[in-house]
Amino acid sequence: MFRKLTSTVISLLAALFVLAGCAAPVTPPPSGYDVLRFNQNGTFKVMSISDIQDGANVSPETMTLITLALDAEKPDLVVLDGDNIFDWAPSLLFSRANVEHNIATFLKPITDRGIAFAVVFGNHDATMPLSEAAQWDYYQTFPGAVGVANPIGGRTGNYNIPVQNTEGRTVLNLWFMHSGGWTLSNRADILPEQLAWYRDTSDALTSANGGVGCRPSGSSTSPCPRFTIC
Repeated sequence: MFRKLTSTVISLLAALFVLAGCAAPVTPPPSGYDVLRFNQNGTFKVMSISDIQDGANVSPETMTLITLALDAEKPDLVVLDGDNIFDWAPSLLFSRANVEHNIATFLKPITDRGIAFAVVFGNHDATMPLSEAAQWDYYQTFPGAVGVANPIGGRTGNYNIPVQNTEGRTVLNLWFMHSGGWTLSNRADILPEQLAWYRDTSDALTSANGGVGCRPSGSSTSPCPRFTIC
């Protein structure tokens, strides 16, 4: 249906999966974002979109693919999984307006359908006119944005999102961490400070639930040499 994308055009991955609820509820701390819930049939579907990596004008093929995937799968949450823009695209190097236009374009089919979305940054997201922190603030101006910035070690976007069952109990926590991405001077990895944040937050959730925890699901920017949540 689509003409073949060349190596200079966007690479897009849409991975879909259904998350099953946990037997033991976990009570999250108070938060400012909307509550996500499992459906009446016991499912919660997440669509992960990664490596859109385009300049000011997002490829029509990519926009068509995103739109068709959303309509076919009807996810409950979309995760923008990093490298959402291309930092070295000439049209983005010096123009904040172009960066914002790029983001607004690929968000439109998501927000038009009233779907919640979460953001993780990759090594191609930071730009000279708009830092990751500034981009985070811009993402939050769109309806459906969930999560908190929580910068750790200079990395924006480390947070968890509770998902409730139909009875209003939190039965799943989705964890998001910025793994830094691969560069000439930096290896994709989770920092000790991020792991400390995860352990402290997880312990607090478990303690608030009477010592009973829930196995989490995690998402990070880039594949790490070793990344285990336990």
